[in-house]
Amino acid sequence: MIMEKRYVKPALFFILLLAAFLRLYHIGFHEVWYDETRSIATAQKSLSPYSFYLYFSYKPLYFLILKLWIYLWGVDAVKLRLLSVIFGILCVFLMYKIGRLIDNNRLGLVSAFLLSISCFHIYHSQQIRQFTFITALSMGSYYYFLKIMTSPRDRFFIYNVVFNIAVIFTHPYGLTVVIAQSLSALLVFGARKGWRWFLYNIATCAGIAVWISLADKARMARNVWWIKKPGIQSIVETVHTFIYGGPRYGLDDFWINHNVIIINILFLIFVLFMSLGSVRLIRNNRRAFYIILLWFVVPIAVSWLFSLVLFPVFAIKHLMVALPPFLLLVASGIAYLQKRVYILSMLFLIAVLMAPFFNILYTKDCSIAWNKAVIYLREGIEPHDAIVIAPLCQLNSFLYYFRGENKKGMLRDIDTYGKIENGMLLQCFKEDKYYIIGINQTQKRRKVFFLNEVKKKLKLLDSYKGENFWLLIDRWMGEGEKEIILSILLSKGYLISKKVFQGIEVYKFRKKNQKYG
Repeated sequence: MIMEKRYVKPALFFILLLAAFLRLYHIGFHEVWYDETRSIATAQKSLSPYSFYLYFSYKPLYFLILKLWIYLWGVDAVKLRLLSVIFGILCVFLMYKIGRLIDNNRLGLVSAFLLSISCFHIYHSQQIRQFTFITALSMGSYYYFLKIMTSPRDRFFIYNVVFNIAVIFTHPYGLTVVIAQSLSALLVFGARKGWRWFLYNIATCAGIAVWISLADKARMARNVWWIKKPGIQSIVETVHTFIYGGPRYGLDDFWINHNVIIINILFLIFVLFMSLGSVRLIRNNRRAFYIILLWFVVPIAVSWLFSLVLFPVFAIKHLMVALPPFLLLVASGIAYLQKRVYILSMLFLIAVLMAPFFNILYTKDCSIAWNKAVIYLREGIEPHDAIVIAPLCQLNSFLYYFRGENKKGMLRDIDTYGKIENGMLLQCFKEDKYYIIGINQTQKRRKVFFLNEVKKKLKLLDSYKGENFWLLIDRWMGEGEKEIILSILLSKGYLISKKVFQGIEVYKFRKKNQKYG
């Protein structure tokens, strides 16, 4: 029984309202962390040819939009996160449109509801990152790709191409969307329609060629050094992340232990209805099923295989483009129940089972507490003190909070690996009345190179005027790296105090040639 039209608009309005509430609630709760400060720093860079090549070239579209947003609203974290919220709500609306296009209003509403309560999607809707943006673009692309299947008008081909080019210029993972659609066109479209699609997408290929020529490929490869080679467990975690947010929302520097019983119940529910939804779509709309299946499988499979054959790039947070088709298959199974009371009961059960994960999402901040660490530092720091930051890349997070109110959040002179000054990249520099020393992570180098770098940089402490030096070291540094840094610092000064915050430790030392007490 198709849902009565008079209920559709109120139901969709409620779902969009729910999506907005869940994405706006506690939007400022999580501290601004490294990925967000890197987004801010990148968007604040100039658009000169050299700067564009270094910072914008391999994923320019989101950062250009963010640059405009910063120009309009400043660098306040909540205001910047609103951009991702807008794209997140747009994703929910597009989910309804795609579900309705594939089957009917019922599938559209059920799938939109599932996306509206997705902890994975909510978490990244509250981040100053491109994930909800690229997801919205991929959904727009697939909406018109599905429109082509039923009504091959020229404008649908053009809109599809425009979205595909936009996806590519937002993030390298956008290539997986184009690959998935290419396979779908070969499998689903007839010869004439398929040739038309590939002919129109010559423009997409041209966009890819331009992107490859513009992108700083060395920087791209260098920026993924932290990603580990994936295994089967990585795929399992991806599915768990799609269901309830997983143990770390697709990130890699923390782990949340959830209730195993609830996880298993949700997993069984989603797998069961995904199976039912697949059977239903195969019977009723086989071509749509193949499109959705490839949309779900290809981004995961391509990034996983690429990581095994070449170098690791598999990061679950980048796979949000595969979340909508997963939920569409699950929603199709729930819509298979037909009777409205059964569907509403199942959705209510899923929402209730999600409650503990919402509680953790809104009450547990797993971000490294750089704000608290900087407040503590500010209370005890003296002019000419030296501050050692480990790892160096966290200069972005540190300076976002450390700089005064007039400069807070202003990071246009900060790169991933230092401060840009007179065209040079400095890893040790002066910031107002203080000296900053950044220590790189090992980054797969031999231990001896790391040791020599630390010794060379920390030797600078001998020439600094201040009586004290500080170490701010977070959980991104390995225990072996931490021991080396501490042992050298202890040879140069007396440990005065130590304070531990979420994911970060703050040490204060007094130089050995200075009197204490």
